[in-house]
Amino acid sequence: MLAIELQSPSRVAGEVAAPQSLWFLLRLWLAAQPSTHGHAGWLRAEQLREQFPAARHPRMIVSRAFADLERWGVQAGWGTDRSRP
Repeated sequence: MLAIELQSPSRVAGEVAAPQSLWFLLRLWLAAQPSTHGHAGWLRAEQLREQFPAARHPRMIVSRAFADLERWGVQAGWGTDRSRP
């Protein structure tokens, strides 16, 4: 089980977590819950842009988040092929 501390600074698995990576992790968790009304398993690009409208390079947020997820031992993938990490 992954330990998440929400006080400032936020930590995941004992490490200080970038706010964007923590948001990404929690949105993935939320998307995986059965109560997401047909969006189970999905985090859409529009959601990222809505949360971080000032981000000049949303791909950098995703890239950093995936690196953080890997370091935290969380498997996440791209697109519709759930067999691909």
